[in-house]
Amino acid sequence: MSVNVRFLFLIVLLPFIGLGQSALKQSNVDQFPDVEFVFNHRNPIGIDTNAVQFFENGQLIKNYKLVRQNDVHATISKKQVLVLIENSYWPRFEEQLKEVKRLWNEISKDVVQENDAFQIATFDWTRGEKTLNFLSQEWLNDGAELNSVIQNIQKPKVDGRTHKSTEIYSALREGVDFMAKQSTDSLTAKSIILFSSEFNNIFNNSQTKTDVIIEARQADIPIYAFRYPYSDKYDLKDVAQASLGRHLDMKSNSDEAVSNIINGIKKDYQGVDYQLSFESSIAPSEDFRTIQVQLSKDDKIEFKYQAPSRISYLWKNPAYRYGGIISLVLLLVIIVWSVMLFRKKKQKEKEEFKIAQDETRRKVEESEQRQAAALERERLNKLNEEKILFDTKLNTAFKKLPRVPKLVAQNGDVFEILHPVFTIGRADSNSLQINNSTLSKQHAGIYFDHFPGKTDLMNHRSFYLVDLDSTNGTLLNNKRVLTNSDLFRESEAEILLKNNDLIQMGELTFTFID
Repeated sequence: MSVNVRFLFLIVLLPFIGLGQSALKQSNVDQFPDVEFVFNHRNPIGIDTNAVQFFENGQLIKNYKLVRQNDVHATISKKQVLVLIENSYWPRFEEQLKEVKRLWNEISKDVVQENDAFQIATFDWTRGEKTLNFLSQEWLNDGAELNSVIQNIQKPKVDGRTHKSTEIYSALREGVDFMAKQSTDSLTAKSIILFSSEFNNIFNNSQTKTDVIIEARQADIPIYAFRYPYSDKYDLKDVAQASLGRHLDMKSNSDEAVSNIINGIKKDYQGVDYQLSFESSIAPSEDFRTIQVQLSKDDKIEFKYQAPSRISYLWKNPAYRYGGIISLVLLLVIIVWSVMLFRKKKQKEKEEFKIAQDETRRKVEESEQRQAAALERERLNKLNEEKILFDTKLNTAFKKLPRVPKLVAQNGDVFEILHPVFTIGRADSNSLQINNSTLSKQHAGIYFDHFPGKTDLMNHRSFYLVDLDSTNGTLLNNKRVLTNSDLFRESEAEILLKNNDLIQMGELTFTFID
C-alpha cells in the first residue's frame, strides 16, 4: 500500500475515530422543539465553534448555538506515561541525549506527581521483532528514580551500519500497542511523550505516520512530540496534533514549557465540554434523531437523541394538560368505585362460601369421629375377648401341670411359681417382691407356655425366662438372656427354662425346679 493511499484511508477513517475521542454527556428535550446537548471533545486546543456545521437527520441546521463550557464532565486524577527517547550511535545524537538528560534532571521532580506512573524506553532501529528497549521492569512513580534511569542511558555501540536513520514510526506503533494493553481505570490519562530529531523512516517505508495516527486514535493514546531540530523534513507535528497530543520545538522553548505540557496531560485528556442548543424542524414522533457535528473536513461527532412523542408534546399545552388531568381523575374515581363494589360482592360471596365450607367440614369431622370411636370400641372389645379367652386357656393349661415349679434361692428359701406369669423385682406389684438394690423394680419374668405381650399358647407346657429391660441384666446358666425388646429377634431356645437351671439376677441366684 503506497503512502498516498494510506493517507486517503486516514481521511476516510478519521471521522469514525473521532467518535472515540468525544463523549455525549447529557441531552435535554424537555423544552422540545428546543433541544440541548452537552458533549465532550478531546482536542486539547479546542474546536473552532465558528467553523462547525450541524445536521439533524442529514438536514443542515443553520440556527444553533455552540458554546464552550468552563467545567468538564470528568476529572482525570492520574497519568500513565511512556517516555520514548531516540538514541543512536551517530554523533548527532550525542548532543541530543545530553540535552534530554539535562532536561529531565531539571523537570523530573516537578512532572511526576501523586499516583502518576512513568515507563522509559529508547529506540534506534529494529532488532528482530522489537524496536523499543525498555529501561525498567516496573512503572516508576518517583521523580528521582525516573531521573536516575534516564541519566544512566548510554549511547549504543557502533554496529557497522551506514545509514543515519532511526525507526521512529515502528517505535511509536510499538509504544501505542504497549500502552493500549495496560489496564487502567477511567480516571487515568494514558499518553506517549517522544524526544526526537528524526523526521521519517527512510529505511522502513512500510511504517508511515498514517499508521501511527490511526492506531493512536483507535487506542485513545495521544502523542506528545518534543523536537530537537535536525532537518526541515519533519512531520511529527502532524502525528502529535492528529493523535490529539501536543508538539513543541525544543530550540525555542524553555524547560518550564516542557514541564507545563507534561503536567497538562491530565487536563488535555479530560477534554473540553461544549453546549449545543438548537430548535428542531422535525415534528415530534418519538423517534431517534441522528445528530452530526462536523468539526472539520476530517473530524465529526455523531450521536442520537429520542424526540418526545406527539402526546407528550401536546401535554405541554395547558388546556390539553388540565383537561387530561381532570378526565384522568374522573376515570380513576369510576374505576376505584367499580373495584370497591366488585370487591365487596366478592367478599360477601367468599364469606358465604366459607360458612358453607366450614359447616360441611364440621359434619364430616363429626361423622369421622363417630366412626373412629365405634371402630376403637370394637377393637377394644375384641382385644378384651381375646385376652379373656387367652387367660382362661392359659390358666387351664397351668392348672393341669402335675406339680408346681419352684425357685430355690441360694440361702435355701423356696418360692413356688403359682401363676402362669411370674414377675420378680423390687416393686410390690411383682409376683415375687425382693427388696434388693441390685434388682430393678421389674427385673425379670417367668412365662408359662407363651411370650410376654402375645396371646397365643405354644402348647409346649414350658417356662421361659425373659429380662424386663433391667439395669443389671439377667443370666441363665451364666448366659445373658434376651430382654423383652429383643425377644422376637432371637431363638426361643435361649430363654427356655429346664429343671435345675441356674438363674442370676443382680446379687441373687435361684435354681429352677420343674
